[in-house]
Amino acid sequence: HAMYGSQNADRVVPAFERMSGVLPWDGLRRELLLLAPRAELFLALRGEFARSLAVFSVAGYVLGIGDRHLDNYLVDTQSGEIVPIDFGMAFGMGTALLPVPEMLPLRLTPQFTNLLKPLDSLGLLKHHARVSLEALKRNADTLVATMDVFLQDPIVDWVESCASKRPDDEDEDDEDDEDGAAGGMGGAESGKRGAQARRGSKGGGANAKAVWEPTRRIRNARRKLRGSNPMDLLLDDLNANVFVQKFGTYKALEGILRGQKGGNSSPARLRQPRLQEPKLSTADQVECLIDIATDPNILARQWVGLQTWV
Repeated sequence: HAMYGSQNADRVVPAFERMSGVLPWDGLRRELLLLAPRAELFLALRGEFARSLAVFSVAGYVLGIGDRHLDNYLVDTQSGEIVPIDFGMAFGMGTALLPVPEMLPLRLTPQFTNLLKPLDSLGLLKHHARVSLEALKRNADTLVATMDVFLQDPIVDWVESCASKRPDDEDEDDEDDEDGAAGGMGGAESGKRGAQARRGSKGGGANAKAVWEPTRRIRNARRKLRGSNPMDLLLDDLNANVFVQKFGTYKALEGILRGQKGGNSSPARLRQPRLQEPKLSTADQVECLIDIATDPNILARQWVGLQTWV
């Protein structure tokens, strides 16, 4: 954790670029080429890869799916589609629980983006991701009602993680619960139950803690569907991480996530002030997500097992 504050982007970014340069830039691209006997088939495989990666990335972001190391991605050799597996780290658990907190809302590492060259790889992914996120927002009531199950019957990992937390923000984000009422019956019911859960937690004790943590996690999933800034939601999970609290690294992590100039470039969220706003359009949400996921200053600071340089 000391590295978060002691190593700035000017040192971290060049080191990450050297690590990425050890591998052939087109390793994944070559593998896909071997599956395609003709050029048009390669283009079809690549198109399906891009579309499925964008769709899963957006769905995974809304559900807070983490632990996206390479063993958790399969590729359909017939269609080129991404087949994600292992969803044990969900609803922001990778950020809120792990000793080395995950700061990537989705996986978009160099081999993935290099596969799409010479096209505007990020532009292509942004289009598919924007369409996917808009579709999820249109069906937010159904999604929220489904996620509400986790409030009524929290999974064991959530209850156990509450042992070291306390419900100290019962009144936080009431605006989001009220927004739920405007979003339809699913959002209204979930928002109402979330508010009741926080009021009920004022009595303290283990039961209060067990109610509070699922409420916070489902609340953040709802906020994603309402256009909240991805940085704010990641910071909320980081603030709940007991290791971040123990080592006092929240401020350093916030600076990294908000964006730092490193090397000869700076992230888009530094150059475009609108990406720092608390509420974003769908297009800006996607741009912010991709900017975070491709920021070498963030990629270099993840758990080594994620192999973010690949």
